[in-house]
Amino acid sequence: MLLSMFVKGNFPNVTKVVLAVNKKNQAAYQLYKKAGFKDEGKTKMGKIGEQHILELPIKS
Repeated sequence: MLLSMFVKGNFPNVTKVVLAVNKKNQAAYQLYKKAGFKDEGKTKMGKIGEQHILELPIKS
């Protein structure tokens, strides 16, 4: 909620926040999901392993 408010107030043209979290880091993955980030099933190979790509929609 606070992140969405910050983004709307400072970057009005942004429609989503995207981040990557290592698949092995389940604690961070669960925290981001609890914070509202969505996992659409996208992944990417990072320097230290496969990454979940998570997105947080920013509503106007």
